[in-house]
Amino acid sequence: MERLSFGDERFGDDGLAALVAGIGVGSSLQCLDLELRGLGAPSATRLGAVLASPQKAPLVELILGRNRLGENATAFAELLGGLCAMTSMTKLDLSSNLIDSEAAANLEVLNEHAALCTLHLDSNPIGPSAPIPSLIPSLPSLRTLVLEGCALGDSGISALATILQSTNLTDLDLSKNDASALSMAALAQGLNASLRVLRCSENPDVGDQGSIIFAESIARAPLLQLNWSRNGATGVGAAALVQSQCTQGLVLLGNTIGDDGASVLAASLKDTPSPGPSVLKELDLTGAGFSVGCLEVLLPALKSLDLSSVVLGGNKIGAEGRELLDAFEKETGVSVAYDVEADPDAADGESKTDTLAGAVEATAASSPSPELASSPQWIGKPPPTPEESMASASAVTALFSVGNEVEITGLATMTKYNGLKGIISSELVNGRYSVWIVSESKAIAVKPENIHLDVS
Repeated sequence: MERLSFGDERFGDDGLAALVAGIGVGSSLQCLDLELRGLGAPSATRLGAVLASPQKAPLVELILGRNRLGENATAFAELLGGLCAMTSMTKLDLSSNLIDSEAAANLEVLNEHAALCTLHLDSNPIGPSAPIPSLIPSLPSLRTLVLEGCALGDSGISALATILQSTNLTDLDLSKNDASALSMAALAQGLNASLRVLRCSENPDVGDQGSIIFAESIARAPLLQLNWSRNGATGVGAAALVQSQCTQGLVLLGNTIGDDGASVLAASLKDTPSPGPSVLKELDLTGAGFSVGCLEVLLPALKSLDLSSVVLGGNKIGAEGRELLDAFEKETGVSVAYDVEADPDAADGESKTDTLAGAVEATAASSPSPELASSPQWIGKPPPTPEESMASASAVTALFSVGNEVEITGLATMTKYNGLKGIISSELVNGRYSVWIVSESKAIAVKPENIHLDVS
C-alpha cells in the first residue's frame, strides 16, 4: 500500500495512536493523508516519534491540514523533529493547524529537506516574526509556497521579499495577509525570475495606491498569472495593473471598479496604448460592479489589448449587455464568459439559456394551491395566506442583493455545486437568483434557501 487516507474528524488522537504502528517496519507507504482527523498535541508527539524512527515508512507526501497540531508549541517541535528525518519528502501540508508565532519559531529545522517541492502553511497565525525568510532559501527544490492567511502583515511580506530572488519558487500565495500599499514596492521588486503565479488577493488595504506601486515597481518578465482579487482597487488601480503588462493573466475579481472605474480604465487604454504587442491575454473582471452602461465604453478599449479571454461574470448587465458581449466576441474572437439571469418563463429545474448551468432547485415559496390548502399537511393550523407567503419570501430574499458574495449549500440534485462560492448577478427572477460560480466560470440559478452570505 502506497497511499493511506481513511477516517474523519472523529478519528482523533486515539485513532492515530492505533495507526502509527502501521507506518513502521516494512511499510511501503509513500503518502499519508490525515487531513481533518481531529489531531491535537498528543498526535503531534506520536507522529514525531514514529517519523524519527529509523524503521519509518519512506513517505514522500504528508498531508496534515485542518487539525490542531500546533496548539502546543512543545509538541509541535517534537513533530518537526521527526520531520527532520524525512529528507525524501516532496510535499508537506501543515495548513490550518493553529500554528502561532511560538510554534512557528521551530520551522527552521526543516532546512535539510532538499527534495521538498510543495509547502502549505496557510491559515495559521504564524505572524511576521516566523523564520520563513531564513527557511525558504535552504529548500532548493521548493516550487510552491502557500502562505495565505498567515498574518504576515507588511513587515512579514517585506522580509520575505528580500529573499525571493534566491529561491526557485514558481507559485507563491500571499493572500489574506493584512498587506497594504506599504509592502507592495518591496514585493514587486523582490519577485524571482522563475515565479509564474502570484496570488496576492484579499488584502483590501492594498487599494489603488498599492496597485499602482506594484505595477510601477515590477521589473521582471511577465508572470503567467497575477491574482489581485478583492484588493480594494478601483478603476485607477486596475488601469495601472493592466497597462503594466506584468502578467499574461490578471484576476481582478471582486474589486469595486464600477461604471466610473470602467470609464477610467477605458480612457487610460485609449490615451496611453501599449507600445508593443499586448502581454496580457486573460482578464478576469468578475463581480467588478459593472452595469450595461459601461460596456459600450469599456469593450472598444479592450480591443487594444489583443486578449484571448475576458471573464465578466457576476456583473448586472442584463439582456442588452449580453448582446453587446456576443457582438464583441464575434467581432474580436475573444472568448467572453458571462452569466445570465434566470428565465422567468423556464420550467422549474430548467433554463432556456444554454449558458445558464441549469436551474438547480425548486422555486421560492408561494401561496398554496386549493388542493394543498385542504391536504393533511395543513391539519392543525391554517395554510398561509398569499400575503403571508409573500412576506415570508421577502424576508428571505431581503438578505441578498446583486453583488453579494455567497456560498452554495444544500442542493439535492446538482450537489457538485455545494460548497462553491459565487456572486449574485441578478435580482430574484422566477424564485431564483443567478449566481456566478467563480471556480466554474458559469452561472446557475439558485433559490434563496440554497445560498449563504460568504463572510470568510
